[in-house]
Amino acid sequence: MCRTKEEGGLNIINLENQNNALLVKFLDKFYNHASIPWVHLTWSKLYHNENIPPHSKKPCDSFWWKDVLKLFPKFRDFARCNPGKGNTTTLWSDNWSGQLLEEVFPQLHSFCRKKHWSLKHFVEKDPEVTLFLPLSEQAVEQLYELDVLLTSSLESQETPDSWEYTWGNIFLPKKAYNHLQGQVNAPPIFKWIWKGGKLGKHKFFTWLLVRDRLCTRNLLKRKRMHLDSYACALCTHSPEETCLHLFFTCTFSQTCWNLLQIDWDLDLPPQEMLIKARVNFGSHIFREIFITTSWTIWKVRNGVIFDNKAASLTEWKILLKEELGLVCLKAKRRTADPLKLWCENRL
Repeated sequence: MCRTKEEGGLNIINLENQNNALLVKFLDKFYNHASIPWVHLTWSKLYHNENIPPHSKKPCDSFWWKDVLKLFPKFRDFARCNPGKGNTTTLWSDNWSGQLLEEVFPQLHSFCRKKHWSLKHFVEKDPEVTLFLPLSEQAVEQLYELDVLLTSSLESQETPDSWEYTWGNIFLPKKAYNHLQGQVNAPPIFKWIWKGGKLGKHKFFTWLLVRDRLCTRNLLKRKRMHLDSYACALCTHSPEETCLHLFFTCTFSQTCWNLLQIDWDLDLPPQEMLIKARVNFGSHIFREIFITTSWTIWKVRNGVIFDNKAASLTEWKILLKEELGLVCLKAKRRTADPLKLWCENRL
């Protein structure tokens, strides 16, 4: 539900990722040495030793700061250090050069005495201090390549490190939230559902239908809820009531679709079946008709179960005409006019 509507969700904010995106802003201020008292105090009190970056040490001090520092792996996914002094980034495991050096120079990395030392410490100390000697031939070659990289990357060790992000130099909580959420490839039918001039209840209902989350008897069975019968309430053959059966293969629903001259190729998967029916219908108002018809079939089904009514085609047509009238009131003129004309001819 916390995905965007195009990704198959309801665009509800993920509070965990939202909270993390806001807390990560403290790491942005801290690592960029913002001119704030708590930043100066934290650096001077806890991290005066510049040989090890803060995130490579065991979290210390207040519970709040411990929790904030634990978010550094998430911060590192979209942040990159532009080294100056080199005291806020590790040589091997941080992406300060555009790639992880522990993967670029694996042989040299295996000779390193401590993997979490800062870039500043490695540059200032001799190889005898930072590496286990003697080195292999491959490690020596990689050490020369690393020296060339450090020479070209480190312009001045007097300026503090700065951290930039995949979207720019300024930290934006909204961008961080989108990165923490990630992206999911969803079928285009979800975007198709939410687009148009339909009522909100119709859109949400169709979202549940496409995700097979309508409260049918089959869903109640999957949730281990006991019922006297799991059969379809509208069908004389009484098969199990699934979404596919209730809206497409049930004798009552098939009669409804036939009256509207909409045919379903039941041999195709549901999404391809819907696409083919839309093409055969040949009008852009198919979305409103399909969703509203499905909604009215659901209403008739609920009337049979909860109000002991009979499944009546006449009552269904009256209900469909009322619902389409409400849709026309909210739809744009491009949709409302042909929809009204269609209702006059078909209903």
